[in-house]
Amino acid sequence: MKKIFIILTFATLFRTIAISQNNTFPGTGSAGIGTTMPAASALLDMVSTSKGFLVSRMTQVQRNAIVAPATGLMIYQTNGTKGFYFYNGSAWKELSPSLSGWALTGNSATNATGNFIGTTDLQPLVFRVNNEKAGIIEKASAITALGYHSLYSNTGSYNTANGYLALQSNTNGYYNTASGAIALSANSTGSNNTANGFYSLGSNIDGTSNTAIGAYSLYYNESGQLNTACGLQALYQNTVGNYNTACGVSALYYNEGGSSNTAIGNGSLGSNYYGSYNSAMGAGALGTNVFGSYNTAVGYSADVASDNLNNATAIGNGAIVDASNKVRIGNSSITSIGGHVGWSTFSDARVKKNIKQNVPGLAFIKLLKPVTFNADLSKEYELLGKFDSSVYKEKNDIEKINFTGFIAQDVQAAAQKIGYDFSGVDNTGKIMGLRYSEFVVPLVKAVQELAEDNDRQIFINDSINTNLQNQLNIQQKQIADLKVLIAANQNSVMGKNSEARAVQSLFSISIAPNPAQNSAILRMTGNTNKVSIIIRDISGKTLWQQQNIVSNQINLPVQNLAAGIYMVTVNDGENKQVVKLVKE
Repeated sequence: MKKIFIILTFATLFRTIAISQNNTFPGTGSAGIGTTMPAASALLDMVSTSKGFLVSRMTQVQRNAIVAPATGLMIYQTNGTKGFYFYNGSAWKELSPSLSGWALTGNSATNATGNFIGTTDLQPLVFRVNNEKAGIIEKASAITALGYHSLYSNTGSYNTANGYLALQSNTNGYYNTASGAIALSANSTGSNNTANGFYSLGSNIDGTSNTAIGAYSLYYNESGQLNTACGLQALYQNTVGNYNTACGVSALYYNEGGSSNTAIGNGSLGSNYYGSYNSAMGAGALGTNVFGSYNTAVGYSADVASDNLNNATAIGNGAIVDASNKVRIGNSSITSIGGHVGWSTFSDARVKKNIKQNVPGLAFIKLLKPVTFNADLSKEYELLGKFDSSVYKEKNDIEKINFTGFIAQDVQAAAQKIGYDFSGVDNTGKIMGLRYSEFVVPLVKAVQELAEDNDRQIFINDSINTNLQNQLNIQQKQIADLKVLIAANQNSVMGKNSEARAVQSLFSISIAPNPAQNSAILRMTGNTNKVSIIIRDISGKTLWQQQNIVSNQINLPVQNLAAGIYMVTVNDGENKQVVKLVKE
C-alpha cells in the first residue's frame, strides 16, 4: 500500500511539472524538459535560456571508486586536472583535449608524444590567410614555407622559404633557401641560392649558387652566379657578374657586370661597375675604382687615383697608387719604411739580355744637383685628385722633415742632356719619383773612372821619375867620363871625341798618336845603337817585346791591346827610357 502511494505521488509530481514547465514525457520515447515538442532523434531534449545541464560532480578518488562504470559515463572532476571526463570502456579520459582540439588561447597538459598539429598521412600541411596560401610543409617535395604567398607558385623541390612573398615566383628551382620578406621573390628557375634578409636576391630569376645575407644584398641580381654578399646592400646592383665576394655595408654596391672581385669592408669597391679581378680589404678600399681590373688595395681608404687603372697595388691606410702596374706602400704620414734586410731585385744573368757596358759615370754624376727640401702634401693631394681643404688643416709631421735628395725633373734633364736612358726616373703616374737604388750604378762607374785617372797619373809620374832617373844616370856617367879624361891627361881632341860619343849615346822617344786606337808609331831621336822595346801593362806584365832594332821608328802592335794604359820601355844597352801609351 505504501509503494502504491509513492508511485502515485511521483506521477502526480511529474504531471504537475509537465503541466507547469511545459515538459513532456510521451510514450514515443523522446522526453522533453522545457519543451512539449522534443526532437524525435533525442532521447531527452532539454530547452532553456537560463539554466544548464549539470552532471555529477566528484573528486578523482570518488570517480575512480565508481563500480563497473558504463562506457560513455561522464562526470565532472573537481580536483587535480579539473574538467569533464568520460569512461571509454577501459579508462577515464579527459574530454576537452580529445574533443575540442587546440585552443585559440593556448593549451596545457599536452603530451609531446601523442599531441601534435599536422597530418597523419603524406598530405602536406598547408597554412592559409584570407584563404590564400601562407605556408606549407610538404614531405614529397621536401619544401618548407611560412609566410604569405611564400613558395606560392612552386613546383621545385628542396626549397625553404620563410617570410612574406619569399620565393613566391619559384617554379622549378631547387635547393633554394629564402629567409626574409620578398627574399628570392622573383626567382623562377635559379637553384642553390641562399637569401637571408629583406629583399635579398629579390630580383634573381635564374642565377644559381648565390649567397646573400643582409637587407637588399644582391638585390638586382638576375642571372649572376656564384656570388656571395654579406651586409646591407652588398653587391646591390649586380645583375650578371659572377664569382664576386662582398662583405660589408654597400661593398661592391654599384657592381653590375664585374666578376671575380673580392671586397671586404664597408664601401669597399663601392663604385666598381665592370672592373674584374680586383681585391679590396678595408673600409672604403678601392672605393673609386670603376672599370679597372686586377687592382689590389689593403687598408682603410687605400685606393687608386684614377677609376680605370689596372694591376695597381696600394697597401696601407690611405695609400694611393696613381698608375697602372705600380705599387704604393703607406700614406703621406709614413716617415720610415724598412726591415732587417734590403729590397732584392732580380739580377740573374739568365733573365737578362742586351747587356751593354755603356753606363755613364762622371759625365752624368757631375750634372746632378743634390738639394734639401720639405714635402708639400697639399700639392701632392691636389695632383692625386684627393685634396680636401676641409680635412687638410694642419701640416703633417712628414712636412717638418728636411729631406736630402734630388729633384726628379733635374735628374731627367741631366740624363737627357748626355743621351742616357736612366731607369732611376719614375714618370709613370701623376707624380714623378726617383728610384735611388739606380744611382748606385753610375756612381760606381764614376769611381772606376776616377780610379783609372789616378792610375794614369801614377803611371805618368812613374814615367817622369824614370826619365829623370835616366837623365841623372847619364849625367853621372858623363861626369865620370870627364873625370877619367882629366885624370889621364888626354889631349883635347880625344876629350872631344869622348864627349861626342857620350852625347851620341843620348836619345829621346815619342809615340804618335797617343792616345791610340788601331795604330801608333814609336820614333827615336839621337840613337845610333841597336835597341830593345818592351810593352807592359800597369801591373808590370810584359805583353810584347822586340830586340836589336836599328830603325829610328817602328809600328807598335796597339791593335792587339785592350783599352787601357801601358808602359813602353826602350833600351839601347846604355840608356833606358819609358813612355806612357794610352789605348782607347
